[in-house]
Amino acid sequence: MINPSIRKSSPVFFAFERLFRGFQYLSLANLLFGSRTSAQEHFTTEEEMIQWTSTRARRIEFYILAFTAVEVVVYFTMPFSVGWCLIIFLAISFYRIFDIMQGAINLNIFDRFRRPPERHYIAFFERAALFSIWNFFELALCFAIIYSSPISSFNSTIGQIDSLFFSLFTQLTIGYGDVVAIEGTRWLVATQGSFGLLLGLIAFSRLIAMFPQPHEVFPRPVDQDG
Repeated sequence: MINPSIRKSSPVFFAFERLFRGFQYLSLANLLFGSRTSAQEHFTTEEEMIQWTSTRARRIEFYILAFTAVEVVVYFTMPFSVGWCLIIFLAISFYRIFDIMQGAINLNIFDRFRRPPERHYIAFFERAALFSIWNFFELALCFAIIYSSPISSFNSTIGQIDSLFFSLFTQLTIGYGDVVAIEGTRWLVATQGSFGLLLGLIAFSRLIAMFPQPHEVFPRPVDQDG
């Protein structure tokens, strides 16, 4: 449970933490393997925690790889999809966008407030950094699937490959202006830009956390007057 003092000092932060705690229960990964912080409540030794964290890390990797493989298949078959098949493919894409974002925000912002600092575990920083980068490009693929579907509108017809380039350029906040979203698709593009910026910051912070902290070589001067 989150520290009660946080609830008193910042009701807004507490409300968002509760919201994203609820989002965790909508994640298929947490339903299958359990959430990381909830499981930590039931372990009393570091050895048990290391074993469970390693096992869950492997399962999560297979989960991410399986979803990525499905997304690649969906991306290439989207132009031929109609009816219920189209609805299912779009549902997969929207779900995975939600899953990526709730996972990133919970892991990097809220999880450390749900457990005492001495019991806050992740597998290792390098892995977290790798999958932050992976999620960034997976998010672009999910939006590309949506852009290549009939529910998206642009100022000109775009092909299958164009939808992926447009998604990457949008997420990287480049935008050449040759393809412009119109009608309701503009809000989808704005959402992707916001999500991409957040995931980019998270990936960058994870990379920084991997670097060793520098140590000073020269001693600081002593104030003789003090």
